[in-house]
Amino acid sequence: MQHKDNLVIIWTDYDEAGLTIAKKAINLLHCPYKIIGRDGQLFTNIEQYEKWLLHEGQHEQEQQLGGVEQWKAWV
Repeated sequence: MQHKDNLVIIWTDYDEAGLTIAKKAINLLHCPYKIIGRDGQLFTNIEQYEKWLLHEGQHEQEQQLGGVEQWKAWV
């Protein structure tokens, strides 16, 4: 059952392993999700995220930690 108030934030490394983790997480979900990209980018579609990631290059998510205000903006 999907509940309109549920939202999952997916934030992994920006590499092949991170993409695999994101895909597996999405397969388990029954609610909306957002995937965190670099520089404030958000994705609600795994295919769009994968295309972006192929051109982005590999990075660790810790390089984009930001702060509370940035995290609130993602939600």
